[in-house]
Amino acid sequence: MNKYALARIIGNELPPRDSTGNRVESLKFILKNEPDFTNCSKIWIINQIESTEVKESILNLLSPYHVEIMELDRKKFLRQKTFDGKVIEAININKARNRCLDVAKGHKFTFVFDGDCFFTQELWDQTIGEIEIDQNTNVDRKYYGVPAARIVSEIPSDLTNYHMWEPSMIFRDDAELRFNENIPFSKGEKLELMKKIGYKSKDGITTLEGDMCKNVGCLLHISFNEPTTETNLHYRMSLRDKSIELFLTYLENKYARRMYQ
Repeated sequence: MNKYALARIIGNELPPRDSTGNRVESLKFILKNEPDFTNCSKIWIINQIESTEVKESILNLLSPYHVEIMELDRKKFLRQKTFDGKVIEAININKARNRCLDVAKGHKFTFVFDGDCFFTQELWDQTIGEIEIDQNTNVDRKYYGVPAARIVSEIPSDLTNYHMWEPSMIFRDDAELRFNENIPFSKGEKLELMKKIGYKSKDGITTLEGDMCKNVGCLLHISFNEPTTETNLHYRMSLRDKSIELFLTYLENKYARRMYQ
């Protein structure tokens, strides 16, 4: 068993937040540019992807890797009466994050990342090195965060001037906390856990207090969207909210039609 598990979640493409083809293009880029890492398993969670074409493309790309598939329970989705309830069924990202921890059981550290996140060799070595140094001095620490640099289309030669966005989480195998599956996507579903371990977030700036968690290294978040989408937090959030509304309407129409066929 490898010591580290890099577990990532690929979900539906949600326009206008996502440009057409962004999921597949991002995955191709990561698989081409991210090296194999020593003592690290790579796990991918395919989270309720509705498009058969997109799902098949992703699975073909990931065929050499450990892949878990999560499917949407159509009956439960149609029974939901509230907007939040529908979002939880359609995009239960916290359920997928917890699945990462379940699937990676047995590894000492599990990285729970979105599917657009990856490391260069240099950033991986930096991140792992800082974890190992910290574990030698603080054996009680069970959580780490990895700040993200959002990049578009290519890997920059220098990250000095890049804003470091909200970290993605690493869990040691004895970490007790899990993501709350009753909080819908876009309603602070990730921050709920992060607050418990010392994070505060406002206007795209995330700070950390206390000793439960420590920030280490840096990851890259790749996108093939317009650059403004990745650099402007409020614009990105407004697109995300519109995307969720459109996706729920699509699912309602799709599954309601099937009931009468």
